[in-house]
Amino acid sequence: MRTTAAALKSYLSGFGIPSYTIESVPKNVELPYLTYPLNVPEWREKATFYIQVWYRTRSNTPVLTKADEILQDIGEGKIIQADDGYVVIWPDTPAVQLIVDGDTRSAYLNLTINAYQMPGAHTEPATPDPSEDPEEGDTE
Repeated sequence: MRTTAAALKSYLSGFGIPSYTIESVPKNVELPYLTYPLNVPEWREKATFYIQVWYRTRSNTPVLTKADEILQDIGEGKIIQADDGYVVIWPDTPAVQLIVDGDTRSAYLNLTINAYQMPGAHTEPATPDPSEDPEEGDTE
């Protein structure tokens, strides 16, 4: 079964760089990649959400270009289908914050997320199962 957490992972893996939950970034991973929290709200409840894009560069251009690509795809709201329902993510304000730390650049995308259950789907909340993260790594 493709849960809402697995569907979110699949969507975020579609931008040409690896994606990880903030809890599952492998040690010694090379940049670029993106991270996001493993929080899917209860059905019909919105929550804050973010995507953080990471690059090792002295230029702001690569990270801001990737952030813009993601925001363009999200548009006014992106529906991500799962077997048990769907999630919708949309930009919040400010949409992007640039973070600079030496040779590392990060774009923090402020978003809102809401989960919806499909009619006839089971009634359990959309709590993500960390064991379903296909790229879970050793974070120690």
